[in-house]
Amino acid sequence: MIRQRFPYLDLAAGIMTIWVMAFHAFYPIFGTKELAVIPWFYYFMPWFFYKAGMMFHPKETTIEWSNGLKKLILTFAIWSLIGWIAHIVWHWIAGTLTPRVAFYSPLRSLVFSASVPINGALWFLPILFLVRIVGNWLLRKRIHVGIIAI
Repeated sequence: MIRQRFPYLDLAAGIMTIWVMAFHAFYPIFGTKELAVIPWFYYFMPWFFYKAGMMFHPKETTIEWSNGLKKLILTFAIWSLIGWIAHIVWHWIAGTLTPRVAFYSPLRSLVFSASVPINGALWFLPILFLVRIVGNWLLRKRIHVGIIAI
């Protein structure tokens, strides 16, 4: 099934992608004060969830799992591994590498923040995967009130 492209959604997605890159580029300059200087900058993440929901159609559970694992979780795993290696190399070069820094801190961050050090921005991939799995299940069961509540 070929889906029709919506140019206005593609344009909005492009703008929000640039928005995300600008947000992350300005963060080292402004630090935690970034949102105080440019408060509307934080809007981009809800947009991506909104767009993902707008384009979402219920599928067979196995297809949704397979697609999500390939597109979201595999991407998350690869870039998290790269981030973890970079984290270790950074601390090794700085002379601050300890077992706690190498293993405990990244694992704790993964469990509590759904990300690893250096690649903290990837938190949305496993969360989007979970939202899609739950949304697919609720829509297939026609539990629309549940979707609104979640």
